[in-house]
Amino acid sequence: MFYYKDSEKQMKLGKLITELESIEDKTKEVIFDFGYFIPNDFISWRGSYDLLSLTYVPVFEAPERTTVEILLKKAKDSVDKEFYGYKGGEYVMSEYSPIWISNYGHSNSTGLLSVSEKKYNVVLNTFYCEYGS
Repeated sequence: MFYYKDSEKQMKLGKLITELESIEDKTKEVIFDFGYFIPNDFISWRGSYDLLSLTYVPVFEAPERTTVEILLKKAKDSVDKEFYGYKGGEYVMSEYSPIWISNYGHSNSTGLLSVSEKKYNVVLNTFYCEYGS
């Protein structure tokens, strides 16, 4: 895997699964730390197709809220799953795949940093993450 500046602190898929499994109340809603957005699905990241991205949607446009249970299932289903790159190619993700936060067709410089359980929800904390040497 290509090494980049923030790769050590960027959360990997396996760590996200561990963090979500440790939350007792799996019905808590999961939100991002920015705006009114919730996680949606995992895709191949456009910045580098062999890396993973977690997409997002505005809370008010989402067909349903994303709970810990829903996100945990999607995360587990992404391990050893084949994803298709934006311009082609097939890429298998693993528990060591770092998680970017970006929608289809975009290559935002936002990475997943940590998970924080709050009283009524779970927050996905993000950070500016430089890709490149």
